[in-house]
Amino acid sequence: MHRLSSKLTIKRLKSVVGLPDDADAAQHVNQLIDTMETTARGLLVTKRGYEQYMRDFCYEGYAWKNNLVRCVIVVTIIRLAVLLVYYDNELVSLVLADPIGEKSVGFILIAFAELILCTLSLLREYALYLEESGAIMQLQILKTIQRNGFNPNLLYLSPTENLKFQRIFIFIATNWTNFIRLSKLIAPIVLITLKMQHPKVFQDKLFAQMTILWTVSEIIVARFVVTGLLNTGGHLIILFPWYVGRISTLIGMCKDLLQSPRIRTKELIEFNRMAIHFLNDFTTNVTSLKLIFFYLFVIISFCADSIIFLAIAAPLPDEMKYLLMSIGLIGLTIIGIVSYSAGGIVDMFNQIHGLLIQIMPRSNSRLESKLKVDEIICRLQWPDTAPKIGDFCIVVRELFVYYILENASTIMLLKCNVRTQ
Repeated sequence: MHRLSSKLTIKRLKSVVGLPDDADAAQHVNQLIDTMETTARGLLVTKRGYEQYMRDFCYEGYAWKNNLVRCVIVVTIIRLAVLLVYYDNELVSLVLADPIGEKSVGFILIAFAELILCTLSLLREYALYLEESGAIMQLQILKTIQRNGFNPNLLYLSPTENLKFQRIFIFIATNWTNFIRLSKLIAPIVLITLKMQHPKVFQDKLFAQMTILWTVSEIIVARFVVTGLLNTGGHLIILFPWYVGRISTLIGMCKDLLQSPRIRTKELIEFNRMAIHFLNDFTTNVTSLKLIFFYLFVIISFCADSIIFLAIAAPLPDEMKYLLMSIGLIGLTIIGIVSYSAGGIVDMFNQIHGLLIQIMPRSNSRLESKLKVDEIICRLQWPDTAPKIGDFCIVVRELFVYYILENASTIMLLKCNVRTQ
């Protein structure tokens, strides 16, 4: 009995961390996708969930709830802006419940908050615009998985890549969902704890009342801007392995064709079908999402750099300096990892291109012309897909290393310069 109880406990723990048994995987995935869709709906980052092809569908009450959240965000941005302009005004500090209190560091921290809030709010609005314009139709694949399971034919994956994607999907989706739940719980606790540290909260009744009022707005902003964008980022991370798996499947098909004594027409036709389908999806997504990449690499990178630089140069307590620098470095590291992963996709496309060049001399020229293999090869060389981040730099795998080194060297030089002054 004790042994059975221990096995059940281990089984539940594995399921919680995204490692369910194969027998329970299908049920776990169905519940997981339901949870993901419900969470996205609750955070107002989607108006139709994963039914993206139902363009006329909208969740009940979405419009007024989203407009209310927008109003709260705008009011919060205006509040921070007024605090920056009239920071020395006691009445303004009282009515708007100055969250910092200390004159020496308050202005800088409020400026940080304003910068981050404006950046994330614009990103949230752009994410909503992408859904409205039909740019995130690929979310429909999650409904396909929920209804049909991990069917390799529907997912355009080989059996091996399909099994890999299933395990990666369950692991990432489970832990990301747990992280979102935790952040929704922790954000209000952290904000309330910080408010309790303000000396005026227990000394001035009016200030305490205004603090409670503005804390509610800050919790709403944290939930729907920060946590909402974490949810959006989670979906991009979850779908990324699917694209990698599809490319790996194409590479495997090319290798099988190359190793065959004779190029079989049926296999070449199947490769052509899957390759064109993937390239069409990839072209659509790159065209639609290139501004997201631009925003990520330019705007958010600039914000992360600014936070680090100002944290070093500003007269802040050491604890606050380390906290702000950590936030900035985490942001830069995430961007670097995205660069590294995107560079890996470029390498995989180059690999397919090289294999196709070897296959072409052995294939039937008429069939090759009919299947438009030349077109596939040209598109793999990037002229049609525009695989540029924001159309301003080609992604290469080494960009991750260069990016981190450049930022690290700049930060070190700034720190040395500040210390010598």
